[in-house]
Amino acid sequence: MRTRTTVGAVLALTGGCLIGTGLSAQSVAPMPAAHVTSLRVTPAAPLRPSPPVSIDIAAINLHAPLGSVGLAPDGTIGVPAPGPDYDVPGWYRYSPTPGALGPAVIIGHLDTLHTGPSVFFRLGELTPGQRIEVRRADGRIAVFQITAIAAYAKRLFPTGEVFGDLGYAGLRLITCGGPIEPATGHYRDNTVVFATLVATRSR
Repeated sequence: MRTRTTVGAVLALTGGCLIGTGLSAQSVAPMPAAHVTSLRVTPAAPLRPSPPVSIDIAAINLHAPLGSVGLAPDGTIGVPAPGPDYDVPGWYRYSPTPGALGPAVIIGHLDTLHTGPSVFFRLGELTPGQRIEVRRADGRIAVFQITAIAAYAKRLFPTGEVFGDLGYAGLRLITCGGPIEPATGHYRDNTVVFATLVATRSR
């Protein structure tokens, strides 16, 4: 499995801001509930690897194409670069593909300093039990059910829990969150959505 490589690549994730450059003046992003509740679900059989092409989260009216990201020069996960693809979430291409065995990772920006909310601005509204659909290049749709959502201070980020090996097909959506640190201008926390593959269907 490739998830060991993933863990090694994100050990520096608790450093600077993973995503986002500063909250716009009138925008306050929703945050997960203070107490994390986990939902137990029965995983579906994993799919063969196939790159993702889009993501749909009906609960927050999110429908977006998917790009991909790799590693930044400092060894942390890269993020969608400024430009036309800034608001396009990116699958971390050194993690499993969504629906395959292990934790697939998708990164998205929270907001921008000048134009306000970005693609994962409403991620903190999600709750266990809601569903995420990822369309894949092979024509399959991987249906995930959210099992937990939490905010973690970057300095205490649970790397093993988020990126460690799994015996089923999982999904992690990650963005920034919490207050902005005045000294750095970066968000203090990361919001992480945990989900499990529960069904697949043809496009």
